[in-house]
Amino acid sequence: MVAWSATNVMLLIGILALSSFSFYLYIKKRFYERSAQIANEHCDSLFVHHPDGLVVYKNHETVLNMNSLMEEITGYSLTELQHMEWECLAHPQYRDLVRRQLRQAMQGSVREYYIVLVAKTGEHKKVLIRHIPVYIGTELHAMYSTVRDVTGQIQTAEKTQAFFTNSVDAMEILDLEGKVLQVNRAYETLFEWKQEEVQGLFPPHLPVHWRAGMGLQVLERVQNGEVLKDLEILAQSKSGQTIPTRATLSPIYSEYGTIHMISVVIRDVSDQKEMEQVIEESQQMYHLLAQYTSDSIVVIKQPEAKLVYVSPIFEEMFQLKATDTNLYSSFVQFIHPDDIASVLTGAEMLYREKRVVCLECRRKDSKKHWNWVETRGVPIFGDDGEIRFVIWSVQDIQERKDYELQLENLAFRDFLTGAANRASFEAYAAKLIGDNQPFYLCHLDTDNFKSINDQYSHQAGDALLIETVKRVQRVLQPDEFLARVGGDEFVIISPGRNEEDIKQLTSVLIEKFSQPFTYKDNEIYSTLSIGVVSFPERKGNLERLMKKVDKALYYAKTNGKNQVSFYGEMHERALTIEESLPKAIRNEELYLVFQPLLHLENNVVYGIEALLRWKHPVLGEVSPLEFIPVAERNHWIYDITLWVIQEATKQLYKWDQLGLRNAKLFINFSPYLLRQTDLVEAVPAILTKNQVSSQRLVLEITETGVIENLSTGLNILQKFQEVGIQIAMDDFGTGFSSLSYIRHLPISILKIDRSFIKEIDQQPKDSMIVESIVELAKSLGLQVVAEGIETEKQECILTEFGDVVGQGYHFSRPLTSEHIEEWLKHKI
Repeated sequence: MVAWSATNVMLLIGILALSSFSFYLYIKKRFYERSAQIANEHCDSLFVHHPDGLVVYKNHETVLNMNSLMEEITGYSLTELQHMEWECLAHPQYRDLVRRQLRQAMQGSVREYYIVLVAKTGEHKKVLIRHIPVYIGTELHAMYSTVRDVTGQIQTAEKTQAFFTNSVDAMEILDLEGKVLQVNRAYETLFEWKQEEVQGLFPPHLPVHWRAGMGLQVLERVQNGEVLKDLEILAQSKSGQTIPTRATLSPIYSEYGTIHMISVVIRDVSDQKEMEQVIEESQQMYHLLAQYTSDSIVVIKQPEAKLVYVSPIFEEMFQLKATDTNLYSSFVQFIHPDDIASVLTGAEMLYREKRVVCLECRRKDSKKHWNWVETRGVPIFGDDGEIRFVIWSVQDIQERKDYELQLENLAFRDFLTGAANRASFEAYAAKLIGDNQPFYLCHLDTDNFKSINDQYSHQAGDALLIETVKRVQRVLQPDEFLARVGGDEFVIISPGRNEEDIKQLTSVLIEKFSQPFTYKDNEIYSTLSIGVVSFPERKGNLERLMKKVDKALYYAKTNGKNQVSFYGEMHERALTIEESLPKAIRNEELYLVFQPLLHLENNVVYGIEALLRWKHPVLGEVSPLEFIPVAERNHWIYDITLWVIQEATKQLYKWDQLGLRNAKLFINFSPYLLRQTDLVEAVPAILTKNQVSSQRLVLEITETGVIENLSTGLNILQKFQEVGIQIAMDDFGTGFSSLSYIRHLPISILKIDRSFIKEIDQQPKDSMIVESIVELAKSLGLQVVAEGIETEKQECILTEFGDVVGQGYHFSRPLTSEHIEEWLKHKI
């Protein structure tokens, strides 16, 4: 009777242990399912919900407008808010803070702060507020305020902290040196050390050999982004008690994507170790364990490698019986060939290091499909410390792998085309650069993509992008990488290739894209432009490498499209110009030269043109033909033009003291500026500041520039004309050249291009053309300026046409401010 009771007690212990183990596996499976569900919900939410409420007001008391989300956050309608002061939305204890922040915002600074907002319903919400003042000139024009409801975020952070604090598992947060930043209550209970005792120290529960050797190796792996699971550690408490534990170490990423801390979750596995001891002592326990678990289990006796027990599920999965003697051949035939080496390595590690191993591999099922399984090997030791039994369990994890693949596709695949996305490209390229592995980077851009979208539809554009990926992938080798990095732009990484290989590849791509695409019975033609750069021949990080390949692509696009451009010395100069130009004003590298304009009939100074120059510290003098297009393309031309007007008008004021009181100041005006409506206030403000009459300033525009920006450009020019600023049509004759069209533009000066003047003394037709232009311009009330006069004979011919202003090397080359002053002293 006594013996029978002991047996039942042993069975009961086994059943309880098995139940705990099965419950753990169930919870783990549900955790992965829930994680995937939450990730999908978050992705959907990003596309549906905008996070910020927005309110616009004339000052902090007069609300002009707000969006629907603002009404949703506050509960107040626009009409109601227009009769409320801004600080009334805040909880009383935050109203002084709101007033201070508003005053500072009204003085010109962007403010950002948190308050508790009281909604119309009385609900308290934690919100992030940003005040953004908008100035026109020196006058405050309006104030924009964004309101973001962060109540949920704060609650999430509080829940995360609560989870850390109240977790049943011991948890610690380490810095990158492995020193303790924070521990939770379970840690203090398990190891008997308090937070203040361990903070700033290496974890004291670790054995000495872990702190000095293996622990440093583990730390380095986590610092490199690896998650280490189920590390077996025989820890010690403050009182000296030995505690078997299993730890999982994970990197914690900052908001900038860098690893800045390490999370450690420690589980006391004393009960599991006791269970393993029970299993070793009783073969009956093995059978009991196998009968009541959903995992497949096999028990192997060591050192003879004899099968002691094979569960029915394991027998079905691997067609292995307890009587089989050749375990290797019976087991391996069901493992994917690519996984056999890792499985064998894991088994060797179990026997060599005498520890639990956990690995993943693919198993062939009865339908010849490969399914992912998780295999865990647990060694059971005898009194002598040697392995006596090994229990192997196999669990199907295919469903979890499917979820992980879905999450990976969301993070690293382009949703439309199925190609890799920018994040995937940047990670792969950064690894190649970090390993200093040579590769070629090709930047592809489909030509005329916007026109196709506009002409056929965005659906046609999407179809074109999908077909683009298919055509490119048909040409690539297995080790070549394709990603869509935005819009209609793609990149190819070709590792280990030479220049001839890439020339052949890009040539094939150009040829493939010469064939039309078909969309709904329409044949659509879209060629390909390609920029190419090599690494490490062109050194630098990924950002700089992308700048270089962008330069090569830009050259291919601007030189006719449908071609390939390899990055070279010419592009290197262009890249240096682009990187240096934003600093040129600050470094005082830009300067002005001046060229006079004279009345040909009496040789009196009519005006002076200010011309921009750049002396680069390395490249030397850089032509405006090189850097002005760069400034226009990168939207730096706005600040540069205002600087030119500022400096030139200062100089004009000085010349006025020499007696040059009626001469006009000519300044080139980029066509890109004809979209900047705020210039109609910025330019007159500079003239007022420098005491220069607006009637003295002449802005030179080109025919093409006005036509290409007609909608806003015409309005801006009329505004300038209203305040007295004159407009000159520059390089006339090189663009549309229609005087009937020009008569509708607000211009008062016509500058005939130098190409007509160059041979006026040699080609009678040129002389007749210029004379006709002069007569027609006069009939429209326009002053004519002839550019590029280089000889006295040219001057004489133009003088005969009457009332013509001349400009050119015949009178003076462009001069510095000091030399033009000397020149003026002799003319005035």
